[in-house]
Amino acid sequence: MSPSSPILPFQFCGNRMDCGKKPLLMAILNITPDSFSDGGKLVRLEDAVATGVEAVAQGADILDVGGESTRPGYAAVSEEEEIRRVLPVIRELAARVKVPISVDTMKAAVAAAAIQAGATIVNDVSGDYRNPAMLQILRDTGAGYIFTHHAPISGDPAESIAIEFADALAHYRREGLREEQIVLDPGIGFGKNLEQNVACITGVPRFRSLNRPVLIGASRKSFLGALTGVQNPAERDPATAAAVCAAIFHGADIFRVHNVLAMRQVLDTSPMLR
Repeated sequence: MSPSSPILPFQFCGNRMDCGKKPLLMAILNITPDSFSDGGKLVRLEDAVATGVEAVAQGADILDVGGESTRPGYAAVSEEEEIRRVLPVIRELAARVKVPISVDTMKAAVAAAAIQAGATIVNDVSGDYRNPAMLQILRDTGAGYIFTHHAPISGDPAESIAIEFADALAHYRREGLREEQIVLDPGIGFGKNLEQNVACITGVPRFRSLNRPVLIGASRKSFLGALTGVQNPAERDPATAAAVCAAIFHGADIFRVHNVLAMRQVLDTSPMLR
């Protein structure tokens, strides 16, 4: 990241994160039996809470709690089941950690319940920036919002994603959201081929030109397996570290990862990449 990169504020629910000042780490907490990398490991409340507390101790800046897997071919769960999975974890973590808690959900009802339980960010991978119920929740609560690109791509991948981002931001402004609430995620792994996934990283300067922070979620994903030949997602942390380094070099702000301890070390050495 260039030293001249602007500091873009991410402001929500009384919090301010100065993106661009230093890279930020978002720890993944999958409260699901079927996630592609660590499904089933955190289905017990005490395990999930302990893992979240440990992630903060290891250097996580945000905890991202999800109750529905979005791996390829995932089985959707009901609002009621997703709420049953995530609410106790969010409630316990909100009482025990000082970092913001994000809920990884595509459902407005789940987002509303999670915010009431203590979450202050909604990480929505649906790609639907026109969902009126979600927009109403964001207006009413001032919660942070991570918009993930999930649309078809034609032509230059970075430019296609940037156009979708610009359309989404314009819509949010018209709907009364504050721009400072929004973070952009180019959506690695969501309907993209290998070349397009790589462009999500190399295209960060184009996305960031829209004056919003950029989140990269490359951790253990299948495109890293395609590049390295490593089939087991849990064995892709070295490749994840390389992807994080590349994204830092291109100017990304927030990194969503499984292995907090290892990626904290990567982020702490980021001054060499700027």
